[in-house]
Amino acid sequence: MKILGLALLLTIAFSQSRLSVDVYTESLCPDCMEFLLNSLTEAVDTPDIDQMVNIRVIPYGNVKRVFNKTTGKWQFTCQHGSVECYGNYVQLCGQSILASKYPTDNEILQVQWAICIDRRIFKPYTNTRFDEAANLCAADLGISGTAVKECANGDQGYKLHRAAAEETDALSPAHQYVPWITTNKKHSVTDENLILEDLVQWACNNYKGQKIDACSTRMKLSVQYDQCQTLLINLNNISFSVTFQLITHFEQQIHKFVDCVLYKQNGYLQHKCQELQLTYTLCDYNFFPFYNKELQAFKYQSTNELNITLL
Repeated sequence: MKILGLALLLTIAFSQSRLSVDVYTESLCPDCMEFLLNSLTEAVDTPDIDQMVNIRVIPYGNVKRVFNKTTGKWQFTCQHGSVECYGNYVQLCGQSILASKYPTDNEILQVQWAICIDRRIFKPYTNTRFDEAANLCAADLGISGTAVKECANGDQGYKLHRAAAEETDALSPAHQYVPWITTNKKHSVTDENLILEDLVQWACNNYKGQKIDACSTRMKLSVQYDQCQTLLINLNNISFSVTFQLITHFEQQIHKFVDCVLYKQNGYLQHKCQELQLTYTLCDYNFFPFYNKELQAFKYQSTNELNITLL
């Protein structure tokens, strides 16, 4: 009994020490998709991230609802039409089925389900395409696509959407846009913006317990452009002598080559590459070498030389 009590106490202490990030979305919101497919994907792909933070995705968003006294049910009008409502149902049903199948290990799986649906859905958006996405994602995550569709088209899907509605509508302050992100059940624009950019870094900076390995071993490279002329690189405040090679291939068929030696100034490694004729497409472009699929090659050598090829 003492051992059981100690285990329970440790479990409670663990859950209380973790950060929480709740992401309020809707299934066809472009900004939501961008966040899910970038910062959030990077987070769930980071080993042991759930030891520091509990992440939830709640698909409902900017829905208007009216209670129908005749049917005794709520009628939902989604921001991007009825297809978006169906997409919400598909996301909620998949999450629910995953929670039932994996009762002790489903947090990350539920987020992965939402990400997978966003990755597999494409225009023109229809209920059928959400069904197709559900079949593919269900196969990836070991559940039944048929069960997801039956849920989405049945009373269970409605109940899950109603529960998401009640949680979203109970937010204080009320949400004003999506994605709307709360941290530890509170909304902070500062935290929200940091999470939109890099959830893993936010978690590493704010978690008070023992941090996961990624907090110390992960090197995030961010690139910013000042009026398309000054290249700024921040390597987590680590000093490097850097050689930077950039090869660009964009819609405008720009092909430029730059080999710049950068120097450290004001906490940044920087160099003016005036020979590089950048377009607005490249301005303010951020990429992350470990995760961005457009990055073809990344190599860090012990000689402190950083070679990057961007395609």
